[in-house]
Amino acid sequence: MGAWGDDDGGNDSGAVYVFEPDAMGAWVQIAKLTASDAGPDDQLGYSVSASGDTVLVGAWGDDDGGSDAGAAYVFGPDAMGDLVQVVKLTASDAGLDDRFGRAVALSGDRALIGADGDDDEGSNAGAAYTFARDAMGAWGSQSKLLSLIHI
Repeated sequence: MGAWGDDDGGNDSGAVYVFEPDAMGAWVQIAKLTASDAGPDDQLGYSVSASGDTVLVGAWGDDDGGSDAGAAYVFGPDAMGDLVQVVKLTASDAGLDDRFGRAVALSGDRALIGADGDDDEGSNAGAAYTFARDAMGAWGSQSKLLSLIHI
């Protein structure tokens, strides 16, 4: 469950709460996920997707590639089974107000991350980026998807 307004890492830095059912069927919190480099207005948890034991979380307000360029974080289990940050994903062409991570989807070893402010096809036309996890567990960029329709 995303909590993009959480303030642990600064105002609206964001967090994600992970729950699972106990033996009696009641949902209990098992983890609170935050970014290792959390900052004000990152809004981690604005978008969340899970597949198996992996969680993909968008932080569209991350400023590493420029103001609101965005980022996404992959969390997975460590040797003890605790969910930890595995990698921070960013667009190779990150730019001001791209908002990478505004939408995320995860299925197995593949991730799709939206950047609704990308300007390649016009002002705020948007784009989506695909990433994949290899056999060694490393995540890498695969492609950038752009609209073919111009209105």
